[in-house]
Amino acid sequence: MTIPAPLVIPEQEAKTVEQDAAHLVRHLAHEIRQPLSTLDSLAYYLAIILPPTDVRAQDQVEKIRQLVAEAGMIVDDAVHYVQASPSHPVNISLGQLVTRTLGESSRERWNVRLDLAAEPCVAHLDPVQAQHMTRHLLDLFRQLVRVETPFTIATERRGERVHLRFTCSTVAITAERLKARFEPFDNAAPSGNGLSLASVRRIVDTHSGELDVYAGPDDRIIVAVSFPAAC
Repeated sequence: MTIPAPLVIPEQEAKTVEQDAAHLVRHLAHEIRQPLSTLDSLAYYLAIILPPTDVRAQDQVEKIRQLVAEAGMIVDDAVHYVQASPSHPVNISLGQLVTRTLGESSRERWNVRLDLAAEPCVAHLDPVQAQHMTRHLLDLFRQLVRVETPFTIATERRGERVHLRFTCSTVAITAERLKARFEPFDNAAPSGNGLSLASVRRIVDTHSGELDVYAGPDDRIIVAVSFPAAC
């Protein structure tokens, strides 16, 4: 029996396929965001005109807004995963990135301990992509831990690299299983999150960064990203 040779795609052809995928996702994102924006505006209007005492109707309107937000995030995940939007890196403080993202997520109940380095931890990152990365890592740890259990976010500079670490303890998942969540279309990912953490890895890779998931002492799970220091 003859075993067929593995399929080898020439580098130029592979690059063309990536460019076509990026163009397609960019076009679809543009077309999908318009009706999503309209639906969100309609839901906002309904929330105003419906009687506040009609709890059932208000709950349904809130569900619509949540579904719109989730659909928008799925679109963003795809855009960042295929790098459909051009990157415009600037110098960003990792500490300020964390605090800003936490502040914009104030509607959520966070139980976070911040351990931010006194010295500047500055990386050369695209602001939109950096915030997308941080928001998804925050969401991940919010899902991993119970409300009353804190998790820690730390920044540190070591030599010529700056580090951002998320740490939590006592979670019902192994480091290896969590590491698999950063691969595209992981079967264990919650519905609608097939590209969420994969887009995080792609953003890290695009900015010459490194991402690692490992087990620490006392059953801790650690997700760490690092980038070349910008200054």
